[in-house]
Amino acid sequence: MNATITQPEQRRASVRDVEQAILSRIARGDYPVGHRLPSCERLGRQLGANKNTVSKAFQTLAVKGYTVSSPGRGTFVTGQASGATILVLDDQERNLSLARSILEPFGYEVVTAKTVDEALQLALDRPPDLFLSDVHLNDESGYAFIQAVKREPDLRQIPFIFITSSDARRPRTRELGYLFGA
Repeated sequence: MNATITQPEQRRASVRDVEQAILSRIARGDYPVGHRLPSCERLGRQLGANKNTVSKAFQTLAVKGYTVSSPGRGTFVTGQASGATILVLDDQERNLSLARSILEPFGYEVVTAKTVDEALQLALDRPPDLFLSDVHLNDESGYAFIQAVKREPDLRQIPFIFITSSDARRPRTRELGYLFGA
């Protein structure tokens, strides 16, 4: 009599199983905020799931605010979405894109504007948690923006940071920033 012993099939991890495993690793600190998660294939092997299941888990976690995906770069941990909004004012699209690519993976909502008037209107409509402003803008200045912000009772207490690539070492640039409350 030939008896064949077969191993019972192992159950594949579900989307919910993968989500819980990732959240557990985030909570333990294995995947800190800003950390790029392993690829779908690698995580699938670790958790006993196929890459499509892991991809769906990534999407679900992104909707819940725990992760953000960047095409070509991977999926990053944001922690639970902080809800913090940063308004960035710069007249150069590449600088606005850079700010988004740096801040969004950490769970910040980035609102961008190219002019002082646009930034002020956005801020008045929905006050941000932080302002980041270039000092030098086409036909305007970040100094004009901070003055406008400080005149508004609902905005004046919001932290303000100047960003610039041109005059950062000149004492006058720093002095003006401090004078205006940045």
